[in-house]
Amino acid sequence: MKRAAALCVCLLLSGTAAATAARQRSASRFAAPRCLIPGYPEAVAVSEPGRAGGRLRSCLLLTPGPGRSASEEVEGVQALPAAESCPGLTLLRQRRDGRLDKIVLEVPAHSRLRETSDCCGFDEVRVRRDRDGLRLRLRSRTPSGDCFGGSARTLLEEIFLLKGTRLTLEKDNSRNWQLRTGN
Repeated sequence: MKRAAALCVCLLLSGTAAATAARQRSASRFAAPRCLIPGYPEAVAVSEPGRAGGRLRSCLLLTPGPGRSASEEVEGVQALPAAESCPGLTLLRQRRDGRLDKIVLEVPAHSRLRETSDCCGFDEVRVRRDRDGLRLRLRSRTPSGDCFGGSARTLLEEIFLLKGTRLTLEKDNSRNWQLRTGN
């Protein structure tokens, strides 16, 4: 009986390790290639098929929201809607004639990128092109604090699929925890 229990625990642990390793392999395929559009060094390049087989210069830019201080919330200042306080994603497309199109991508309603207590922590975009489209990995490089100054901490990571200008949230890998103070 002890052998069976030990075997079961061993299989459970190795299954967890295998799943963790698979997630790490998947995450390692995301990259942040340098944007070739002049004036956008913080953007990430995504090449797209253009008309007549050509390529367009395209980049993704995580645009910062205006933010707010924790003291403003405590003083009773009305919270800004997520669309006004959270970062956004903008697709930059440079036409062959040099003109630049800026397309603001609509973030799905159930994304942490729209949650005002979490959204200020996103600070990195990475991309991966697959057969079925372009995947984006948005994350926080380090655990971020509650945007209102609370003691909650979150390590943010969301995976999106971008087809055309439509974003679909595929997976939320974020982890939350609460800091304890005092007794």
